[in-house]
Amino acid sequence: MEKYTSVNNLIWFATREEGEEPEEALESIASLSLEKDLRDYLAQNPFVIEKGLKLVDGGKEFDTKEVGKIDLLLTDKNGYNVIVELKKGRSSDDIVGQLSRYTGWVMKNRSEKVRGIIIVNEPDERLEYSILPFRGMIKTKYYQVKFEVSDDFKGHPA
Repeated sequence: MEKYTSVNNLIWFATREEGEEPEEALESIASLSLEKDLRDYLAQNPFVIEKGLKLVDGGKEFDTKEVGKIDLLLTDKNGYNVIVELKKGRSSDDIVGQLSRYTGWVMKNRSEKVRGIIIVNEPDERLEYSILPFRGMIKTKYYQVKFEVSDDFKGHPA
């Protein structure tokens, strides 16, 4: 835990903008850490997104070289490439534009069979309007963070 805190502090000092309040900077670091942890968890457990999904080789932060890094690139049981993007604070228009760019790249370089999933932590009406024209090709899913505190470690006697 000490190393985790040290790394977060180092990132905070490196990314802090001049004049930024410490609370604002720490919020962005917490968000950065949560995003990375969520992406890592989903890469190791893609079935929690949807049954039958499998990570493509190099699929976590898949580097397209030309158009950016896809958060997760997966395949489904029907042979579709599935692009997963975590919303993490970007505007609805930005995330849909980015997903559209990634979709075009996958269609050109991998397969015409492609669809997208945007994972967010709360409903966003603007996002729902943005993906409406892509009915069936892009959908949203939601995640929740849950912390639990107890007197003993589950599975081990106290």
